[in-house]
Amino acid sequence: VGLRWPAVWALPILTKVTPGVGLVWFLVRREWRSLGVALGTTLLVVAVSAAIDPEPWRAWLALLSRME
Repeated sequence: VGLRWPAVWALPILTKVTPGVGLVWFLVRREWRSLGVALGTTLLVVAVSAAIDPEPWRAWLALLSRME
């Protein structure tokens, strides 16, 4: 599904970071538009959710900074 509709990559990337490795496929094949759509959609979802309620993003970033 993600290869046909790159915007679908936003869901797995935002729920678990490791599926983002799938975007390497677009890099290897030099499918810049698909890569841009996947990343742009993900960033748009993050921006909208952070504008609505930024506290969970702050807490998540704080958690990541404490992990070693």
